[in-house]
Amino acid sequence: MGSEELDYSIWGADNFLGPWVSTPIDNSAGTYYQSLTGKAPGEPVSGSFCLVNLTFNIVSEPPHKYFATTELHLQTAPGYDAYCLLDANSNEIPQ
Repeated sequence: MGSEELDYSIWGADNFLGPWVSTPIDNSAGTYYQSLTGKAPGEPVSGSFCLVNLTFNIVSEPPHKYFATTELHLQTAPGYDAYCLLDANSNEIPQ
């Protein structure tokens, strides 16, 4: 099983609920699902942030011995309508 390190600092001290997904990493499928909910009153922030640091376990050898890459594809978790990463105007960031 891989690991996750969520960055709670962007929410402010105790200003969030969750995380809601207790087993978010599926190494076999190479997927990660997680959810946090901000509590009111929210404080706007701007800048660059790390939302989560993920570590996946390698379950098969990469095609190149010393070089492996991964791609990030934001998508909706099964059973949900949106993945909810929002811009400064509360518009969903396109996938």
